[in-house]
Amino acid sequence: MRCLVTGGGGFIGSAIVTKLVEQGHSVVAMGRLNRPHRIPDKIIKEVEFVEGDIKDLEAVGSATKHCDNIYHFAGVVDSDTANGLSVDAIETEILGLKNICQSAFKFNVKKIIYGSSCAVYGDDKQERALTEESLVHPKSHYAVLKRTGELLLKSYSEEQGLSHLILRIFNPYGINQPKNMAIHRFFDAAIHNRPIQIYGAGNQTRDFIYIDDVACIATLAGEREWGSDILNVCTGHDSSIRTVAETIILMSGSTSKCNFLPLPSGRTEAELSRSFGSIKKMESILGLGPITKLEEGLKRVYEDMISETETV
Repeated sequence: MRCLVTGGGGFIGSAIVTKLVEQGHSVVAMGRLNRPHRIPDKIIKEVEFVEGDIKDLEAVGSATKHCDNIYHFAGVVDSDTANGLSVDAIETEILGLKNICQSAFKFNVKKIIYGSSCAVYGDDKQERALTEESLVHPKSHYAVLKRTGELLLKSYSEEQGLSHLILRIFNPYGINQPKNMAIHRFFDAAIHNRPIQIYGAGNQTRDFIYIDDVACIATLAGEREWGSDILNVCTGHDSSIRTVAETIILMSGSTSKCNFLPLPSGRTEAELSRSFGSIKKMESILGLGPITKLEEGLKRVYEDMISETETV
């Protein structure tokens, strides 16, 4: 297949580009290429790069021509930025997706695979794994933007028959993750024996999934012939932030201590005490589940960060 990946130089997008190339697909990566990308050197020569902004309908249409699938992962990667509801955040998430849908319909794209977030569930009283049928109750502006994107896709599906797959990704981590993400920040602090800053008591839990597993699930799901749907991308297990930090300290042989801070102003209402998803649908449809255990994934991140530190 010929696939367009928007946000192809980003954390998740570059992992999907890499996986698609490895599986023998023809890949077009669209993004603001003046920014650093995370696509491995061995993959770059196999990728067609298109510089452009998804807010530009003409640019999106040009990149979409002759593509079978679109993996739409361009968006606001910083939830704090999205929560500010800037014009750029709104236009990137909503106008950008609208342009993707219009171009997909115009050029007969088979399916749009959309990178959404577990944040749309927004349930702070979770006792069981969240399923794709669980009620959604977005609590932050970021979650509202993602949910709006899901509804926009649903409307295009119902009105124009546009096939789509919504991936509700839980908490991805791994090599090349943005430096503002928790696991990178924790390792950076531990490697340099600085205090690890944790908001709250650290008892809040998250379902951390390794980036290679996210890419594998996304590309495999895109290859399957099935109608418009929603799929959790998760491990089915949650770990507390405090446990992750302590594991990182032990793994790196650090003298760091955890420093617990009050939640920033405005974040209290949006903070979830527990979050983890069900993998039953993913296993039944794709025949697989995540294969990377949290400790193994953390080890890979640590080894990569240590190697970078040694080469500096």
